[in-house]
Amino acid sequence: MSTSTTDINVSLEPHLAHSLREIYPLLPTTSAQDLERYLGDPLPSIIPYRVLYTISQWARSEPAQNLLKSKALDCHDYSMIALLAGTTTSPERKFGRYIPPKEPEEIEAYKIQERKSITALLNALLSIAGVAFAAWWAADKTGWNNEWVRS
Repeated sequence: MSTSTTDINVSLEPHLAHSLREIYPLLPTTSAQDLERYLGDPLPSIIPYRVLYTISQWARSEPAQNLLKSKALDCHDYSMIALLAGTTTSPERKFGRYIPPKEPEEIEAYKIQERKSITALLNALLSIAGVAFAAWWAADKTGWNNEWVRS
């Protein structure tokens, strides 16, 4: 088990509690002690992932498989897939809202709009420069004095 899953909790669903109650008397002492507090009445809403992981590891061992078969229990009912069926991972945590990536069409439309905006800005700047140059050139050709041109 990696260190990133040691603090994850999963929801304790009624079917999961029922499966864990069936196997509780057969578990090794340490696993039974870890599980005991999650089988009380009323049922807690969450159970640590590591507890389920330990039970799943035990259920896959040879002695456990023999013990489960002798009690008419299927060892595959205690694999991680079976234990986690219908549970919610980290139900007590609040995750941020998922914002999907933009579609290629949206990105292309944004790029086109961006190019149009840049073109309009350059057009405005060149128009201002052109009008300023035309005013200066016209003032020079009509004989205006420099004082009148720069005022």
